[in-house]
Amino acid sequence: MNDFTRFLKSKGKLHDNSNFYSQASLEEIEKSESAQIKIWYCQLDGMAKRGEISLDKPPKGFGIYFDRWAIKEYGVTAYVEYLKKSGINDIAGRLRILGVTEKEIKAALNTAKGRELKSKAMTLGNRLSVKGQNRSAAFVQAWQIVKAGGLTLPVKGVSFGTRQEALKRLAAYDPAQVRTFIVPEPENQVDPAAVAVMVGIQNGRGFYRLGYVPRGQAAAARALCCQASIQVLTGDIYGARITLAA
Repeated sequence: MNDFTRFLKSKGKLHDNSNFYSQASLEEIEKSESAQIKIWYCQLDGMAKRGEISLDKPPKGFGIYFDRWAIKEYGVTAYVEYLKKSGINDIAGRLRILGVTEKEIKAALNTAKGRELKSKAMTLGNRLSVKGQNRSAAFVQAWQIVKAGGLTLPVKGVSFGTRQEALKRLAAYDPAQVRTFIVPEPENQVDPAAVAVMVGIQNGRGFYRLGYVPRGQAAAARALCCQASIQVLTGDIYGARITLAA
């Protein structure tokens, strides 16, 4: 029985010893399954040249062979980004199984993280670059926000009306039950650029205007998102601060 016949008979089966993949290098894996690897790689090469597959359009039925081929074809960093898009949590573990060295894993993860931060900073910087604002300053601010993982701001106006009582009640709830949003108020007669902080309780009725984002940070807050997390600050006068994820 030649290698090709043997391959067809055992089509798609992985190595019997599951520990083999976590211990062997990519080269050792390929050597142990050379006939299978060559056939799968030839098929994948052809499909890629015809535009039938890519990292954004993976094939079905190739299993771990596509992963090995993708690392060789596109590089470890591009493969890491593919895993991120696929929602894989233990990316380093997946790479180890595929025989990627620790040095390559660290380099690829760092590069992928850098690209992700740059993409977020560019997107946020463009949102912050409004007419009449210094574009360079907008991108500097965007980088600062992205590197910090978001923007944490004090909530202004929490001493007005019944807001102190609302904060005291809010402090009694599990943070996971609290829903917080920021809402621009272009029709606000005092400040058309104002951004209100709204809070509510899960399964509760409606939302309560707890206060406002600091005036100088309103543009940055609008550029990030409309949903936030809140922390109640206790004391003689209750306060609050919100965090907007980058």
